[in-house]
Amino acid sequence: MKAYTFKLDQTFLEQLHIRHEGDVVVRSIVTLREPFSESTLNLKGPLIINAQKNIGKQYIINEDDFPVKAPISSFLISKGGEA
Repeated sequence: MKAYTFKLDQTFLEQLHIRHEGDVVVRSIVTLREPFSESTLNLKGPLIINAQKNIGKQYIINEDDFPVKAPISSFLISKGGEA
């Protein structure tokens, strides 16, 4: 998702000892549902990991730009009209 960008605040950067952008790995929490197309991604609270130090923490984005339950189907590549 190209529009999924946010800034980490200075306190958070210090807590995870992040000095370079290349140190950061971002992961989203997925809630799996049946059928899979009903699954959701938490875009409001990504997991931020300092790959160099092997430490991480959930970051809560304070803006209303991203939902807690984004439908995973909106990120799936459509084949034959189905997600």
